[in-house]
Amino acid sequence: MKTYRVTARRAGDWWALEVPSLPGVFSQTKRLDKAEGAAREAISVMLGAEPGDIEVSIETELPEEARQALKQAERAKQAAVEAAEAERRAMRRAAEVLTRDLSQRDAGRVMGLSFQRVSQLLGADAAAHRTRRTGSTRRAKKRVGG
Repeated sequence: MKTYRVTARRAGDWWALEVPSLPGVFSQTKRLDKAEGAAREAISVMLGAEPGDIEVSIETELPEEARQALKQAERAKQAAVEAAEAERRAMRRAAEVLTRDLSQRDAGRVMGLSFQRVSQLLGADAAAHRTRRTGSTRRAKKRVGG
């Protein structure tokens, strides 16, 4: 099935729809979310096909200022994703370092987190860490006479 590229550009309060590969096929819609259906209908009339048999790809044409604003927003979004990942790595590292000598509860207190969050940050390492700490605590108690 062929996919028809449809350009959508604002014309006053409407979206003007054009199919470049089919000269003379135009439509319009008030809302962009209705563009696909309107374009399919216009193409189906021109080709004598069923609208459900037609694939369309809507490409919006926006003014330069709007395109630049979208690019800036996308860059900010990507930076936020990268910052969140860097924070996750740093928090995990802090939890790993702190729980070498502290319980998860104490590490959480120092980090301003719950001990459950510290456990989440440590992931699978947390269970092994608890086993190591519990084992060393038991050995210490035996030596002391506990």
